[in-house]
Parts: sequence; structure tokens; C-alpha cells
Amino acid sequence: MPGCSRHWVSSYDPLSVTVSYIQNGQTSDAAVTVPLVRGSAFVSAIFNQSARLQLSTIHAVLSVDTSYGPGTAVVRLNSGSVWLVVCESSINIRQETVNDIVSDEPVCGAVRLALVSNAGCSSVADENATVLALLTARDVVPVGGSVSIEAIADDKANFTFCWKTRGSGTPLMYTLPHHQMTSISQDSSDFRWVDEVAEHWTSRGRMRAALGCQWQWIEQLEPLGFSGQTPLSDEAVVRLRQLVAIDAQSLTSDKHSLPQDPYFFGKALA
Repeated sequence: MPGCSRHWVSSYDPLSVTVSYIQNGQTSDAAVTVPLVRGSAFVSAIFNQSARLQLSTIHAVLSVDTSYGPGTAVVRLNSGSVWLVVCESSINIRQETVNDIVSDEPVCGAVRLALVSNAGCSSVADENATVLALLTARDVVPVGGSVSIEAIADDKANFTFCWKTRGSGTPLMYTLPHHQMTSISQDSSDFRWVDEVAEHWTSRGRMRAALGCQWQWIEQLEPLGFSGQTPLSDEAVVRLRQLVAIDAQSLTSDKHSLPQDPYFFGKALA
């Protein structure tokens, strides 16, 4: 970040990593903290010291719509993507250059960005619905989370994600397909699917948005043992032994130069 001399990982948990930034000339207090939380619909930066906001992009900014209220802007880029910028401070956001968005006043507190639409794949009506849905969670910033697993039977376990947040409200998070397939319990009054928010593609499939401070689901556990569920055929066992013997021939017989790692050391012993 501009004006910051160094950064480091200041905290982490099973669902997040927080990176802190120090301003030039300072030695301790973090000027900005960035909680990187799995599944968060927003990327958030928390300004602990007042600073003028400047967001830069390699793409050209086509428009900045501030009609959704103070501290809020919908930014359209020439790449086709549309982004929502939300500031905790009630400031005016405007375009300064073809590549820069700035604030007229210093910001303090959370500054958040969320992808509304990518590559022009949504209609204007869908984009508006997505923006309004995202804004329902503008005041709550996910900063971490915990995972707990409780066995409820020999072959079943109860999984719980509890999101840690800053501010008020219910966090908006994205679920991956394997979460969606487990039938997350909606008994909790604060959990609901938010299909107004556009789904986004990942390497694991499409993400679906949900509001909820806690996710809870039951999973069927696969049995664990020393032998595979499908035993090797006699032919495969013979071939495996042949390959181990070939590997062993390439290893030295000098015990002082045996491999130190457990994988190749095991082969040497064989």
C-alpha cells in the first residue's frame, strides 16, 4: 500500500489470515489491517489511521455511480467488470484519472470492495439487485473464523463454521459446491441463501452466497483403515514389488548415505 514501509502476518486462524501494514517512519502500530477471510464476498481493508483513499486499476474507469449513498460507489471498468466500493466513513468518492478512484476526505475504518459482475455477463437489473444484496452486509466485516467437528455416530460428524466479525449485522459469505451439497442447516434464524448476489465461478465450481454467522452441517464420514476399500489384485501386488526392487537397485548400500526423508528411506530399507 502507498506510504507503507512493510507488512507482516499479524494473526491467523483456520479460516483467515490478517495482514498488517505500517506507515513509513513508524515502528509499531499498524496503519492498515487486511483480514483475508475464506469465502468473504468483500475484500476489506481497515484503516486504523486516517488517510486519503486512492484505488488504482490497470483498466480504464468508465463510470462511478454514487447514487447508492455516501461512502458508496459502483465502478464500471472497460474490462466489463463492475465493482462495489463501500466505505465506513461517509465520504465522497469520485474518479480522478482514467485509472484512479479517490476520496475527497480522509477515510477511517473499513474500506470494502466486492465484485458485482464480471465481463458484462449480467443485465443492469441483475447488477442493481446484486448491489442491494451486497449492501445488506456493508456494516459487518468478517475478520476470522473457527471450525469445530463433533462426532455424532461412527460414520457421521457435525461440522460448524463460526465467523468472527467486526461491526453489526450478519456476514455475507460465499459457499463452495461441497458446502452446498451438505445441506447446511437453516434452523438458525440468521442463515439464508442470497441468490440475488450473482454466482461466481471458481476452480471448484460455482459459489453461492449466503447470510449467516454460523454454518452447520452433517457429513457422512468415509471409513479409515490401513487397507484400502478396494484391495489390490494379485497382479498389482507382483508389479508393485517389482517396482520397489528396481528403485532399491538405484540406492547405495552405504548406510551413512541413506536418504534422510521418510519416503526414500523406507524404499532403501525395503
